[in-house]
Amino acid sequence: MCSAFGGNGNMRFLSFQIHLPFSDTLKYSLLALSIALFLAALIILACKMHQYFSYKATSAVKDKKFVSGSNAEKKMEKNILIKSLSPNFLDVARKEQDSKIQLMQKEMEKLEVHLTPSPPSTESLDNVGSDSDYPQGARGRLKFHLHYNEKTTTLRLAVIEATDLPEYTRDPFVKDFDKYSRHTLIGETRTVLKDLKVSESFEFNEELQEKSKDIIGEVLVSLKCLPTAQKIEVGILKFKTSSPNIKERDVYARIDVFTNHHKQKHQKSSLRAKSKVTVFNETFLFSLPDLGKSQCLILISLYETLSSGKKLIGQTTVGNQKTKFKDNHWDLMMQTLRQPVAAWHLLHI
Repeated sequence: MCSAFGGNGNMRFLSFQIHLPFSDTLKYSLLALSIALFLAALIILACKMHQYFSYKATSAVKDKKFVSGSNAEKKMEKNILIKSLSPNFLDVARKEQDSKIQLMQKEMEKLEVHLTPSPPSTESLDNVGSDSDYPQGARGRLKFHLHYNEKTTTLRLAVIEATDLPEYTRDPFVKDFDKYSRHTLIGETRTVLKDLKVSESFEFNEELQEKSKDIIGEVLVSLKCLPTAQKIEVGILKFKTSSPNIKERDVYARIDVFTNHHKQKHQKSSLRAKSKVTVFNETFLFSLPDLGKSQCLILISLYETLSSGKKLIGQTTVGNQKTKFKDNHWDLMMQTLRQPVAAWHLLHI
């Protein structure tokens, strides 16, 4: 639209229209083309997104198959490795493992035999496997002489020789006494000192005998079975010594429990001042699974403390292992479940 002013001061407006040289058909064609291009762009975008998600899904499946394939290849390599081993080698390995298991079973059977109570003595764990390593028969002879000096109140022992020892003996040596030795014992000999004459030397040639043990006192033990909890309560009540000389030392008890040849963790009592009758009154709990079938052995050891360590006083055992000597204490416990039953047991060294 265009405007102009007249000469007489009056303003006049003139209007006109501009017509573009495009027909309606062309306009609608351009609009249709734009719409078609827009739709084509949307279709292309949709195809690209479909390809992208298809690629991601395919990659995940391939990764899973690759992992599975790797595991399968590892299993195949393991099978190939096993198959590539010589059958003889595998047989030898199995036989060696079986022999080790059999050896362990024999050792456990030997342990059971030596831990079984055998009146009037009890075998110490420190010497398990000592006497059974030797067959029955002569153990040899030991020649020695003794001399007692009344003025110095000393006894002199001179070991001369050992003869007729078993053929399987290696590097023998002599102790006067050593309760803590873990070497294999060939035999021992004992001599009554009251038969010695003052200031005279006597020579002996004694036959070696199987080691014997001495009674050194008694210990009062209580047992209580707790079937619901599958436990056994062991009580150390009192210790009575047979020694006339009581030294001022502290003593304590150690309890070891073996269930079906399996050793549980041991437990110890508190220290008590040693006296003619030492009172402990302490109880300890141990596991006892499968009450009706379990084979249980309880080893009770009394120790006294020294400045250099500890010294074994004596030991005794309680249990339900099948032996020719019946343990009435265990039977009484089984007859009175959940109730403590106490009994005196001899201590041996």
